[in-house]
Amino acid sequence: MKILVITDFATYVGVAKTSEALQECLLSDGNIVERYPIYERFGSLLERVLSLMRAFNYLRSARFDRIILMHFEAIFIGVLCRFFQPKGIFINAIYTDLHGYYSGVSVFKKFLLRLIFLVIRNDQIVFDSRESELKAVERFRFTYTRTIYNIMVPPA
Repeated sequence: MKILVITDFATYVGVAKTSEALQECLLSDGNIVERYPIYERFGSLLERVLSLMRAFNYLRSARFDRIILMHFEAIFIGVLCRFFQPKGIFINAIYTDLHGYYSGVSVFKKFLLRLIFLVIRNDQIVFDSRESELKAVERFRFTYTRTIYNIMVPPA
């Protein structure tokens, strides 16, 4: 199986380490796995927009059996690429208390998040905590969710 793992940052410790471990695990099962970080580092708004455009063009031109989208920016890119990729191949990984995050953002962000949630509602969505999963399913009515606990132990 050909799998693409899209992450938000290449150097952000938690996401970078988790995506590396995921890639190694999938490779050990005999898959072909590519990891694509949207951002190489933190930058200005213009640099971030250009990085998002590059990621969009890359995903639009590539063909994979599964695409794992790790965190919000990657999920956003996946939403934009729905027109170019077959349905049923996106797996959305969320590493935050989605219900708590949603409760604390502005009305405009809530509107954008609701649009994204509407699009990904029937995708596979993976959470790193059972409590976060249950709150999100209750609040946003997601259909296919799972919890995969983060077993990575950060270095001291």
